Amino acid sequence: MRDLETNLKKFAIIASLVKEINGRWTLGRTAIQKYLYLLQEVYGFDIGYEFKFYTYGPFSSEILANIDILAQIGAVKVDSVVYSSGAHGYKVTPDNLIDTIIENEPNYKDNDKLKDIISKFISSSAEDLELDATIVWVDRDLSSKAESSFKQIEDLVKQLKPKFDDSKIKEHIEKLRGYGFLKIAVGA
Repeated sequence: MRDLETNLKKFAIIASLVKEINGRWTLGRTAIQKYLYLLQEVYGFDIGYEFKFYTYGPFSSEILANIDILAQIGAVKVDSVVYSSGAHGYKVTPDNLIDTIIENEPNYKDNDKLKDIISKFISSSAEDLELDATIVWVDRDLSSKAESSFKQIEDLVKQLKPKFDDSKIKEHIEKLRGYGFLKIAVGA
């Protein structure tokens, strides 16, 4: 019974994210991963996903499985898209049963934390979300060490994500620091 309750909550959170962003931005599977990682990690919202570091930053295969289940039952649509850059991806949009999934989860309704994270990142591309989630991942790893700094975050993120230039990494660190999302208190 507990697993069913946990899954219903996860489905409702994904459905709410898709519904809230629909029409304001193109939401793909990678962006959903990053939103949920940030929601869970920086807001302490107990969703129950386990993340590993992967090609595009923090990743949970369970999220992809849950998106697929939601698509199979008619709560979301997942369409393959080709972006102007020529890259291939997926667009996730609401389908007929999305409100049923949200409304039938008694432990999750219209969460303020979800709305707050959307408001902070709604104009972010999937690539920006990848960088932000990676910075938070590195911050959490380094924050357990005694003498950590923002310079160390910057250096490790650069190693993990060499496609981002130093100025962009610094800009995103400062943004996340301004939101109070980083645990490291020592300056660069």
